Amino acid sequence: MSHATAVLTVLETLRSTLADAKNLPRRVQIQMALPLLDQLTQHKFPLIALAEELSRAQLELNPKALSQALVRWRRAHADQHQVMPRQPPAPPHPSAGSHPHPASAGIPPGVPVREYLRQLRNTPVDPDEEARRDREWRKTQAARNEAEEQAKKKDA
Repeated sequence: MSHATAVLTVLETLRSTLADAKNLPRRVQIQMALPLLDQLTQHKFPLIALAEELSRAQLELNPKALSQALVRWRRAHADQHQVMPRQPPAPPHPSAGSHPHPASAGIPPGVPVREYLRQLRNTPVDPDEEARRDREWRKTQAARNEAEEQAKKKDA
């Protein structure tokens, strides 16, 4: 089944479900529609279009409220709900003010960030030891930079 066919099938199911539940309370109608709305969002169907579909069925819900309802529904059905596998996300675009990834900040893999920060906070700091480490690091960096410059001169 193609992507477009799957989306149309789920959309038609949503429309018929909403039509069948017209006499039920608003909350029940939304709860009945959430699994179908979730499927449509997994197929990258825009939330604005979903909100418009709901408004056609006299269920006024803005896209932000719909998004929050979907998040809550997914959280409540996390054990039953399996998100369709997607392509891995693109690497984040570096921007001013963004926080580095914990692994790039020196946090060992497999260690929870909060636990690592708690350990770091409770570790006594020896200024002399920190100064020695800094001097060693600067020497290493200077040697690396010098080696790179010499390699560039040889290539030129």
